[in-house]
Amino acid sequence: MMTENLNITLSREYEFAGKKTNHLVMREPNTRDIGRTLTNTSNHKDDKELRDFEKEKFLIALLCDLSPSDMEMVTNHDYDILQLHLLVIRANPEKRYDLMKSLGLLKKKDQ
Repeated sequence: MMTENLNITLSREYEFAGKKTNHLVMREPNTRDIGRTLTNTSNHKDDKELRDFEKEKFLIALLCDLSPSDMEMVTNHDYDILQLHLLVIRANPEKRYDLMKSLGLLKKKDQ
């Protein structure tokens, strides 16, 4: 079984909260996170696609201990990496390793 946190390496360094890093840790979400996400993105009721994007972006920020504004500077490539890790961290913990392997998220040393 995998841990409740995922270590994520991004393609470049970003400055988050005054610190430069290309490494994030994503924790497993809880229902409070989901509630906060829905509450903070409720102003996009008329545009489902935008609302879904804002919900996902807000949840990723919460789980990686970032501010929502930090997510604004993340490139599309790195956002794709974060999306894949969000898929994994929300999966059954007993299936995370296999999912990471099938998505190509494991480094050679982890396989």
